[in-house]
Amino acid sequence: MALKFGFAENFSLMCLGLVIVSFLARGSMLKAMFMAVLGLFLGTIGIDLIVGKPRFTLGIKSFMDGVGLIPVVMGLFGISEVLLNVEEGFSREVFKTRISNLLPA
Repeated sequence: MALKFGFAENFSLMCLGLVIVSFLARGSMLKAMFMAVLGLFLGTIGIDLIVGKPRFTLGIKSFMDGVGLIPVVMGLFGISEVLLNVEEGFSREVFKTRISNLLPA
């Protein structure tokens, strides 16, 4: 059934995805829309299916197939972990105690 999808069905699925992104946005709607537009831009990288010319590849041959999902997801999770670790405060606590009861009484 999915193989019979045409341009209208693909467009409606993309619109549904944008509506879901705007619905699930908890914080800033501007950030959610920016991420949706960034996702649409990443989806356009590669060979154009109608004309057959490369789009947004910047002359890099590995971008001809588009951007892989696994490297993008791993990079985003890696960057978020690095930023969370940088944001987290680091403090050392030194215990100052007196030495006592070393010799038997």
